[in-house]
Amino acid sequence: MLRFRLSIVFLLILLPGISSASAQADPPPYQTYLPIILRSEPPLWIGPYGGSVVVIAPDPTNGSVIYAGTWGAGVYKSADAGVTWAPARSGLWNLSINSMAVDPRNGLNLYAGTYGDGIFKSTDGGASWVQASNGLQSGSIVYAIAIDPENPNRLYAATRAINRGSPPWSGIVYKSENGGASWRAVLQNIGGTNQQDWVYSLAILPRDPNLVLAAAHEYGVYRSSNYGESWAAANNGITDLSGRAVVFDPRYRNPSTAFFGVWHRSGLFKTTSNGDQWRLITDGIIDSKIYSMGLAIDPNNPNRLFAATFSGGVLRSTNNGESWNSVGFGNQWVYSVAVNPANGNIYAANYDDGRVQAFDAQGKFITQWIIPKGITDPYFGDMAVSRDGTVYIPVFGKLMLFDGAG
Repeated sequence: MLRFRLSIVFLLILLPGISSASAQADPPPYQTYLPIILRSEPPLWIGPYGGSVVVIAPDPTNGSVIYAGTWGAGVYKSADAGVTWAPARSGLWNLSINSMAVDPRNGLNLYAGTYGDGIFKSTDGGASWVQASNGLQSGSIVYAIAIDPENPNRLYAATRAINRGSPPWSGIVYKSENGGASWRAVLQNIGGTNQQDWVYSLAILPRDPNLVLAAAHEYGVYRSSNYGESWAAANNGITDLSGRAVVFDPRYRNPSTAFFGVWHRSGLFKTTSNGDQWRLITDGIIDSKIYSMGLAIDPNNPNRLFAATFSGGVLRSTNNGESWNSVGFGNQWVYSVAVNPANGNIYAANYDDGRVQAFDAQGKFITQWIIPKGITDPYFGDMAVSRDGTVYIPVFGKLMLFDGAG
């Protein structure tokens, strides 16, 4: 860094003389500063590739085991509820993790979706990994992995290919029926062959897993009623198709009810018919961007929902999504929100300044935490709450842990 600064100072000292010489003739299509040539070239990402935590996956069968997927450092594992961590990446040769999922019946089986190399699987609790991308398109970016709660060998993966930032996106949803040993495409060409839009989020109906919903980037909701074998758009009543998040009640207490979060500030859509008809809700939630991890339903009270928004802070509903009010962070960007199943407290992570706020079940402010000194990049990824009520908050480069009392 010191050498770079000295070089800049040296160049600035030379600039007046260089400018005078350049004025005597028409400038060439580039400028030469000593041995340095500055030309107009397209940007190229050269790093850094750090260890930012982007997804947390608690073992649903063991509350002490948590996995952390990072951007650049692979997977880490804690066997003591987050007190200590160790690398769990043997055989995981792509270290940019984009999504994770743990088998709900056998916590030794877990999946990691990468940015650019598909899916890896571990059958020994992360001690070793093998690539499980047979049938996936080359260079798959994996946005979501969903495991059928009734049959953990049945999985779905939402992917797209790496491209130059314009369509066609090569978005494909795949299905596996043998625990990831092989995959086949079940949903593709969303929006036509010139678009091939991708899916951000997948939701499986808990007690009737033949029904699967997918939130498509710019084409709304797609639905399958036969375990992903065929799909159709399910957008009746949806006026904003910028899909980012879709959720069912995790305990199936409001059957047929799902929520669909969008990016273009329209509000939130709700269905009570498994997607046959949707209705826009704007009371208190208009002008709010919702990302793929921005919706949470209270495991203890299905009428209580929370939305993390990119402009409106944290919003809460106490009447099953019919109306919303702000409970924190004002007009700031909040990337993720989680509900503590042990006591109903809500935890939200601020996107900009590294604050974490806690509210009780009635929305009353409890306390907040500021990122401690030494964490220089206070950006949050996904959040998770383990079975014992502990809150895990990933920060770019760090992982923060709080007990149920904050």
